[in-house]
Amino acid sequence: MLGGLHCVGMCGPLAALNNRWQGLVTYHLAKGLTYLALFWVLAMAGMLVQPLQRALAWVSVVFAVVTAMGLLGWLPARGRNNSVSQWVQGLLKQAQGLPAPWRGVMVGFVNGLIPCHLVYAAIAGAASQPRLSAGLLFMAGFIVGTMPALSAVALGWGW
Repeated sequence: MLGGLHCVGMCGPLAALNNRWQGLVTYHLAKGLTYLALFWVLAMAGMLVQPLQRALAWVSVVFAVVTAMGLLGWLPARGRNNSVSQWVQGLLKQAQGLPAPWRGVMVGFVNGLIPCHLVYAAIAGAASQPRLSAGLLFMAGFIVGTMPALSAVALGWGW
């Protein structure tokens, strides 16, 4: 929840594409499942290579510092005309014509794949937990923590 302002600034407009409850629920489910899938891949890699888990703890610290630097404006702005942003824009244009629940799924999936230091820090932190169950709980907390701010933006967008 502490990263809520970051989420509002970066993902608020995507959440706002789903300003009805049905689309908002599927948006959060798809985004959360995407985050869990990314965590699962990293956690499985960590289980295969035990020393990787200790390195992940340090990686999460680095991502947290980079995220803080970005929030404070200490990092140079990146251009918006790169292949990732073009891919995201194309998928979002396709999603706009879909009915609410499917739009929510597509936008949530895309949102879950957009590069974000805060998400990477959470995934690395979760993957560095000593047990898989602790990592899943860590990620669930992160996912639930993003919901209030993004839901408020989505539901209040048309207001």
